[in-house]
Amino acid sequence: MTLQPICENNAKDRPLSVSELTLSIKEMLEGMFPEFWVRGELSNVRVPGSGHIYATLKDQDTQIKCVMFRHQASRLAPDFKWQDGIEVIVKGKLSVYGPQGSYQIIASAAEQVGHGALQAEFEARKRRLSEKGWFDKQTPLPKLPRCVGVVTSLKAAALADFLNIVSRRFPTLPIEIYPASVQGKDAPEDLISALSTAQRLKHVDVIVMTRGGGSIEDLWCFNDETLAETIFQCDIPVVSAVGHEIDFTICDFVADLRAPTPSAAAECVVPVYEELSDDLRQSRHRLDDLFTGRLASEKKHLESLFHQLVHPRHRIELQKQVLEHKLHELHGAMGDLIQLEKNKIQRLLEALEALNPKAVLERGYALVSRVKGQQIVTQAKGVKLKERLNVTFSDGPIVVSVDDVLLL
Repeated sequence: MTLQPICENNAKDRPLSVSELTLSIKEMLEGMFPEFWVRGELSNVRVPGSGHIYATLKDQDTQIKCVMFRHQASRLAPDFKWQDGIEVIVKGKLSVYGPQGSYQIIASAAEQVGHGALQAEFEARKRRLSEKGWFDKQTPLPKLPRCVGVVTSLKAAALADFLNIVSRRFPTLPIEIYPASVQGKDAPEDLISALSTAQRLKHVDVIVMTRGGGSIEDLWCFNDETLAETIFQCDIPVVSAVGHEIDFTICDFVADLRAPTPSAAAECVVPVYEELSDDLRQSRHRLDDLFTGRLASEKKHLESLFHQLVHPRHRIELQKQVLEHKLHELHGAMGDLIQLEKNKIQRLLEALEALNPKAVLERGYALVSRVKGQQIVTQAKGVKLKERLNVTFSDGPIVVSVDDVLLL
């Protein structure tokens, strides 16, 4: 080990360089820990495109960085998956990374032991809140919010990412920021207070709660049950954009929408101003075309009605002619009816004249009646001897006395 000789010969006039000190530490630590097995919970797992695996291995009090290079990772069991909250045992050796003056485990093998305490608590809380129906809340987001609220830390890189996307999509859209801690024991209370303020003021149409990625410990405040209840009871739509795409929190499930990143949240909430302007212009053109077409159609219809319209004087003349024609027809019909009735009366008069007793008498007949009682005598056998009778001729009546009755 070279550290002790260097320290013994070290003096103020010959100080160690940072590289010399780091190299001595590297030689000593790597010599003391050539290979070992260690147990812990995975956190802040990252698998970039290179195929190497980066993670943090931790227990209740301490954590250490761990890396497994692609070659060793390809030899792992098919069912082994690197993910936050998994308890594992890792085989590796200690390595000091000089450029950063940090140490880490270079893993050569890994096996899963079980879920870590935080992950187990997360899964239990997730099941309980799901059974309560808190994950069923899905208030539609406004298509064109008048103002967007953002709950996050003023120092968070997520805020800068969000505002950058908003400035490109809709530069004039008002944004209200409700500052809150997004990590640590005080974060849940800060987040609840910020959300409550946004809901009470009602200045915004949608709320985005966001922060960047981190380990399960870094994001644990977003698994707080009271915070989840505040989101569930919020009558303003809430978008959760916490961590990276692979990170999930209780708030993601309770919110009305989960965005994989802060930038994606901005794209979900904020429309593109130019696209809206184009849509508005197209809608205006369509409306103009519809209005012009409708106006032309109505004008044509009006002209058709105008041609069908008859001047009142002409209409009166037409009605006068119709009336005169009807009067002429009425007069003709009345004349015919009168002549018909005259003919009928004439026939009746002729028939009546034929039945006139005077006409009968003029033909040589006479009317015989008793003087007493004026009863008409119609039969010869009804005449009595010495009876006085009235005999009426055409020129008048005479009184006769029956001296003899001879029946022939």
